[in-house]
This record gives sequence, C-alpha cells and structure tokens, in this order.
Amino acid sequence: MEGGVWGLVIILSAFMIQFIAFGISGSIGVYNVEFLDDFETDALEVSLISSINLGVFLGTGPLASYLMDRFSHRKVVIFGGLMCSMGILAIPWLPSINYLYFVYGVVNGLGGCLAYVPSHVLSGLYYDKKRGLATGIATAGSGLGITVGPIVIAYLIEEYTWRGSLIILTGVSLNIMVFGALLRPVPMKAKTKIISKSEVPSISSNLETVVPLPNTDDRKMPYLKKLVKYILTDIDFLVYFVNNIFWNMGLGIILALLAEFCVEKGISKIDSAFIVTLNGLGSFVGCLTGGVLSNIKRLNSYYTFALVNVLAGVSLLLMPIFSGIHLYITLSILCGFFIGIILGYLLALLADILGPELFGDGVGVIMIANGLGAFLGPSIAGKKFYFF
Repeated sequence: MEGGVWGLVIILSAFMIQFIAFGISGSIGVYNVEFLDDFETDALEVSLISSINLGVFLGTGPLASYLMDRFSHRKVVIFGGLMCSMGILAIPWLPSINYLYFVYGVVNGLGGCLAYVPSHVLSGLYYDKKRGLATGIATAGSGLGITVGPIVIAYLIEEYTWRGSLIILTGVSLNIMVFGALLRPVPMKAKTKIISKSEVPSISSNLETVVPLPNTDDRKMPYLKKLVKYILTDIDFLVYFVNNIFWNMGLGIILALLAEFCVEKGISKIDSAFIVTLNGLGSFVGCLTGGVLSNIKRLNSYYTFALVNVLAGVSLLLMPIFSGIHLYITLSILCGFFIGIILGYLLALLADILGPELFGDGVGVIMIANGLGAFLGPSIAGKKFYFF
C-alpha cells in the first residue's frame, strides 16, 4: 500500500493540524463583531486584525520551507503550535486593539503557518500516485475546522464571554504540538523511489511538462538562489502564483468579513456564525471532491481548476447584490464548495508544475501569494461596509 500505515497517520495528523489552525483563524470574523463593541473602534481597524493574521498565516511559507530544510517537519510544527497558543493566550489581557495587530496578527499567524506548511507538505511527500487524494483529505481538515469553529466559538463566547473563550481555545491550540509530534520523516527507501523518477506523473492528461530536477550540486546551493533558478523563472508557476493571489482575496473576505456582513444585513450573531459554518461545510466537501477529481486522469485538471475559480468568484459577487438569509446560506455553501475544490487541487497542481524535488520549496513560495491575497482582500473590502 502506497504510503504505508504511517502515511495514513501523517494524513490524519495533517488533517487535525489544519482543523485546529484554520478552525481558529477562520473564525476571526465571529470575534470581529465582539471587538467592534468592546474596543469601541471602527470596522476598518477591526478588519485589519484578520488581514494581518491571514496574510502572515498564508504568506510566510518561505520561512517555513527554510526551517523545514534546516531542522525537520516535526520540530517546525511543534514550535508553530506553541506560537499559535501563546498568540491566543495573550489576547484577553491586551488593553487596546493596537496590540492585537502583533499578538494575534503576527505571532498567531506565523505560528499557524509554521504548523500548516510542514504538515501539508509531508502529507504530499508520502504519496506519489495518490498525492492529490492524500493532500485533498488533509486539506479537508481546514474546511471542517471552518465548519465547526464559528458555531462552537459563538457558543463559547455566549457562555464564557469572548475573553474566556480564548483561554479555552489556547488549550485546543496546544494539541497542534501533539499531532506535530507524529510527523515522522519520509522513510529513505520511499523518498529515493519518489525523487529518482525521471518523469513526474502529470495529473492532466492533456499537458506535457518537462520539469528540470536539481542535480546533486544544486541541492546544496543557497535557498534563495535555488528559488530563483528553478521556481521563480518557471512561467507556469508564475501564472499559478498570480492566480493564487486573486482567489485568496475572495477567501480572505469570506473568512474575515462574512459574519460581520450578515450582522450588518440584520441577521443575528448566531445565525451569522451559522452561515460561516455552512461555508466551511461546503469547503470540507469541496476539498474531498477536489482530491478525488485530481486523480481522474481523463479530466483536464487545469481547465477544471480554472472553471471552479470562476464559479467561486461569481457566487461571492452575488452576495452583496441580493439579500435574504436563505440566499446567503445558499451562496455561502456554494462559494465554500468551489473554494474547497480549489484547495483540493492546490498542491496536486503544484507538484505537477514543479515536480516532487521542488515541491516543498514551491509550497513556501505559493504561500506568499496566498498571504498577499488574504491580506489585500479584507483590507480593501473593509474600507466601506466590507464588500458591497
């Protein structure tokens, strides 16, 4: 069985790490409503918190890749889990919203990235033929986290206040370290088998790509020089990079501002959190769907990926045009589903473009695009009644 028993453990660990990390970061929109009331500030200042957090979370991938090369996947994830927890634990005692920009935005965001990237990369390295399915299942953890997170956090806020709920979430976040401890490196035999292949299996039957693999001397070259030589000069990768900026702008708006948008439209806080939860449910199903679709060789994955990007954008654009809780629920689920398919394809397409030898470094660079989009989306949308 490809990946072996421990490969399944890696997928489960990556799933749970993403479940926790995205479940907390993806629920920031629920807290934004509380921050508006408690700190007596405006929407733009509050939206900046989530923009910084998502931007750092998704944009510091190269640092995570560098640390993976320097240390190990396991050590980086454990340290990231500790940073996540400390970034949450400090929030209840902060005197003003300005401190949140650093404590939650930077510290928690960086910790989330250090936990997310290594676990996600390792889930792909354990598999070759089923890489798309493996990473799709792991990514589904983020969708499930966004599904469960908002509604659970809304309940915790109601029962224990928003400050008390954050102390509880600190304990939940510490479990990232537990799952990170299970991230064993790829066995040398399996690793040799993967990187010795002269041809990278393409997930698109209609596209032939020749990927130059680094030779032995190139593997020893400085990290930045390797990025420039093999990744930043790849036209296909650069197009993919720009694409990631744009769809992450939409994702950032959903995660950071959907709950506030619904409240602004007269929907209760609990129902608004429920709408965000349904978006996460759609994303969860979409991640699994994308993982399955990426393994169907007859299906052109690049055309499918482009089509799903368009559908996700259309479903998001329709939200400010129409009104009504039932329509918001429908559009939220559809948008989450399409974005979930994008996430399910994300690493499988990246491995197809760059090959397994540059896969880990490529994930780090593509995270810059993710972070840039996630930062710009909420920042721009939050200037005037969010995105309408």
